[in-house]
Amino acid sequence: MKNTFKFYLLTFLFIASPLFAVEGVAVIDMRTAMLSTQAAADAFKTWSKVPDEERAAVCGKIASAIGSHAEELAKLLTQEQGKPLEGAGSRFELGGAAGWAGYTSTLKLPDKIIQDDENAKIIQTRKPIGVVGSILPWNWPLMIAVWHVVPAIRAGNTVVMKPSPYTPLSSLRMAEIISACLPAGVLNCVAGEDELGQWMTEHPDIQKIIFTGSIPTGKKVMSSSSASLKRLTLELGGNDAGIVLDDVDPATVAPDIIQGAFLNNGQTCACLKRLYVHDSIYDELCEEIDLDGLIEKKGILYIWNDQDLKSRELEIKIRNELGVCLLYTSPSPRDR
Repeated sequence: MKNTFKFYLLTFLFIASPLFAVEGVAVIDMRTAMLSTQAAADAFKTWSKVPDEERAAVCGKIASAIGSHAEELAKLLTQEQGKPLEGAGSRFELGGAAGWAGYTSTLKLPDKIIQDDENAKIIQTRKPIGVVGSILPWNWPLMIAVWHVVPAIRAGNTVVMKPSPYTPLSSLRMAEIISACLPAGVLNCVAGEDELGQWMTEHPDIQKIIFTGSIPTGKKVMSSSSASLKRLTLELGGNDAGIVLDDVDPATVAPDIIQGAFLNNGQTCACLKRLYVHDSIYDELCEEIDLDGLIEKKGILYIWNDQDLKSRELEIKIRNELGVCLLYTSPSPRDR
């Protein structure tokens, strides 16, 4: 079957200018368009036998490589995805990516003696699984890629990584940087749309799928992986609650509540979606959670540089033209 490709035209968000075109798989054929899966399977034969100490050292090199290219990756991510560089933005994400990679290099998987007596000696030991398929989201694409990829590599597995079609460019570049620390075939990155993810979950040579994303898509991943009894790790969207008891100062906790709800523009699985407040401080907390006041007094939302400023100005202009209210503080629910 002949390879068929399409190109994704990525846009510099809010500036509305073309950023880059990424080649992606449009028609999937396991023997041609997905040679990376075979490369991962071939690499597993040798990578799984590499001593544990050497794999740990390689993960340490990965952390250093990400750190060395952090500024390049952060700027690329901001252009591609739209989050600011500063605050809980792209530089924060790259710091987390390098930090998690470094931490993973220190993890140990020692054998555990279950029984050792005159009757039997039973030792629990952990072995690599094989090829791991990583299906990534767009909200924290690089840090979550590290969560998926580096532990799998650390444990002796090989990886086929699929970035979100909304953020392929920064993911492809980071995969290139990480791959420079690894033998050929240990990490492979393939860009494509949703059909590629389904293809991965059904592929017989992929032994495990790691997916971060929505609950409906997670159900589809679980369903399509069931035919081959793949191992699964699913990190799905939640319905996180905040609980405010009567012994706190509402003025003190209000900024933290706002940050907990709107971290990364609220596009984070662990952001607050519900808030339970003790009746005795309910009205006072409602007064303190005044977005306009908090922005003015606490600097909850930041403009860090000319690029951020232009992005925000254009965003406000577009939203005003669409009739979208950017910030609105409603009265207390008890007054409605």
